[in-house]
Amino acid sequence: MGAVSITTLAGSTLILHAESWSLLVEITPFLKGFTLFFWITGTWWIPLLFILTIWRYLYHRYPLTYDPQLWGMVFPLAMYTTSTLQLSKALDFPILM
Repeated sequence: MGAVSITTLAGSTLILHAESWSLLVEITPFLKGFTLFFWITGTWWIPLLFILTIWRYLYHRYPLTYDPQLWGMVFPLAMYTTSTLQLSKALDFPILM
């Protein structure tokens, strides 16, 4: 989820600054399509994260204690949030805000 979020953020940034480069103006529809594809792929991971969390803590009754491995979820979720914000600006789609 982190990698596709970074890709979404990069694509959104390119779309927002497309008027600066003539090449980006020409490939803007392609950029929009693939950036949206990567954002959808990142969105698909969110239910899987919830299912795995429920499976670990409710089904297997693993104790809810501090575990450094849980920080592996913090970065992807933060990148997803940032990329969603930028995508909503790039595509002028305020409902994502």
